[in-house]
Amino acid sequence: NGAFAIDLRALPPSQPVALFFGTSRQFSPLFGLPLPIDLSVIANACSLLVDPVVPFPLFASANGDVTQALPIPNTPSLAGVEWSGQAFVPDPSVGPLQLAATLGIVCRLDV
Repeated sequence: NGAFAIDLRALPPSQPVALFFGTSRQFSPLFGLPLPIDLSVIANACSLLVDPVVPFPLFASANGDVTQALPIPNTPSLAGVEWSGQAFVPDPSVGPLQLAATLGIVCRLDV
């Protein structure tokens, strides 16, 4: 599906957004830890739910939304592939990093 996209809504208006994708929601080779990773020490009540391998730096509109195109080729070898994503947004009330995490999303490709 060449028109596939991820929409993020209700974000802080006109602010940067860090969207991450990874192929594992069980373990993060990047950090060498099982997922989810509790981030409450640096971001109150937040957890890292995905292995943040592929970053997409984005910017929310004045309405607080952003769309990231993710075209998916019609390739049979992709059948059954699963990937997950999570975004982080600025929030001055959330710990020393001042970042809040969204819920995660999991997508499984059926072609």
